[in-house]
Amino acid sequence: MISEIIHNKNIDRRVWDEFISNSSTGSIFNLSWYLDIVFSQWQSIIVSDDYGWVAVLPLFPRKKWGFSISLQPLLIRYSGVVRNEPGYKKEMLYDIMDEALSGLSICHYTSSADLIHESEQKIKITYKLDISSGYDLIFSGFKKSLRNKINNFDDHGLSITEDHTSTALAGLYHHYNEIGKFKVPKDYCEKLELLFARAQQKKMAKIVSVRNSDQEVVASMLFLYFKDTVYLFSGLIQKEFKATGIKPYLLAMEIKNIAGKYKTLDFLGSVIPGVAIFNESFGSVQYSYSEVIKKKFPFNILPI
Repeated sequence: MISEIIHNKNIDRRVWDEFISNSSTGSIFNLSWYLDIVFSQWQSIIVSDDYGWVAVLPLFPRKKWGFSISLQPLLIRYSGVVRNEPGYKKEMLYDIMDEALSGLSICHYTSSADLIHESEQKIKITYKLDISSGYDLIFSGFKKSLRNKINNFDDHGLSITEDHTSTALAGLYHHYNEIGKFKVPKDYCEKLELLFARAQQKKMAKIVSVRNSDQEVVASMLFLYFKDTVYLFSGLIQKEFKATGIKPYLLAMEIKNIAGKYKTLDFLGSVIPGVAIFNESFGSVQYSYSEVIKKKFPFNILPI
């Protein structure tokens, strides 16, 4: 086997996307069009043998303190080694990945941390819900308090609509920025708009929003679809409307729409107590992945 680091402009997009789609470790975040929007200068380690590609690792190179470093961008949730299965030979990949990464520091979130040697690995938690059955069975797995809240939901004059742009969701991000709830980079919403537009063209995205009687957006959720998985990529609500129960009701109605059509709903989890409680109330199960840091210098590095 051999490995090389190749700039995306020299990668056959059709071959790349087929490889990602055919691997059990591939995700929507690894598709070429997604990478193009989030980090236009992305590269990849590509490991190949006489029969074709064996594994790839997308990289997001930049310079920091004079060192070469790959920091996972904010809009990408999982980015690790995507491998050809079941034919790959893990033992051989260990050494060849090590050699390819010899001059590079990385900080990625990945489910394939075992292929990156001599790295710091911190366990991260996501939540996944089996949605392969009918909605009634899924609903029975919700916590009793959540079932009661959904059954007794009063819409308070609120309406649920599907959006065809990300304007409503972006507006909530700007709102949270203004009140200091959290900060996102200046180009975050611009890239989010591009990602949603492209994913929607491919029937791989959906935004559902809630508006009040004045047509003001009070809550919005972005879902991404890839193979048998639905990702709850983002969900925001104005603070004053949390008590209405519209956020869990909104998610429950979308689960009802996708039940039996996909296998898994990935909440792209969080260990923040309030978010974790929300995720678990739907009967979701904890799954772990890793934050992998492999560095050549004595400073802390974090994903951007």
